[in-house]
Amino acid sequence: MRRILQNNIKANGRLNTIAVPYGLNDASVPSQTLDAMRIDRLDLLKISLPTRARAVLAGASDTLWRTRAAVFVALDEIAELAGHVDSLKEFGYRAWRMDTPLFVAENFNRRNVNIFGGRTVAGLLALPEEFDVAFPLEHCVEID
Repeated sequence: MRRILQNNIKANGRLNTIAVPYGLNDASVPSQTLDAMRIDRLDLLKISLPTRARAVLAGASDTLWRTRAAVFVALDEIAELAGHVDSLKEFGYRAWRMDTPLFVAENFNRRNVNIFGGRTVAGLLALPEEFDVAFPLEHCVEID
């Protein structure tokens, strides 16, 4: 992970950078909010742990308004969707529900049997309302 971070820092031309472990409400490291980190630029906020999404979003209000980052939230259950959408709409975001199949034949080496039984994984993609969406959002349904 450290090498990936170093490569990203170098690729983005950032000098005098210090990596500080923050655990955005993780008990293993000092808890901190995204707003407290005072990030200058944020293009994408990906929340991989659905159980922490509410806490992360609650601590990111200033950051979301200032950076207008795209947001992706992994979902364990579709029931979580409405609460996250409501939170993001307060920040002026449009939201899409994504249902991505676990099996796509083109991704598996000549296998034509869906070994996942047709299962999909759900996610929430949110973009600031001022963004033009000029690309196809495959497997996405916009949420009004």
